[in-house]
Amino acid sequence: MNSPISALRSQLESILLVVDSPVAAEVLARVVEEEPATVVTVLKQIAAEFDDRGSGMDLRETPEGGGCTPALITHPWWKNFCSMVRKRN
Repeated sequence: MNSPISALRSQLESILLVVDSPVAAEVLARVVEEEPATVVTVLKQIAAEFDDRGSGMDLRETPEGGGCTPALITHPWWKNFCSMVRKRN
């Protein structure tokens, strides 16, 4: 059985699933009232887990806003799926 995830991780995952653009770790830290370094550590853990299990989602840093900003990205095949759906409509 898997161990429960922390409240912080749960909060970060929830935020990343609903935002429509990358959000700086510093902004996430203010929202969840944690230190930026703590947030970055948890984001790296989430990214590593996604990678290890071959998830359909990818959490990576993007150069938004002049710094490295975490962004939740769906697996590359999603673009192909969207293209196929558009062609049908």
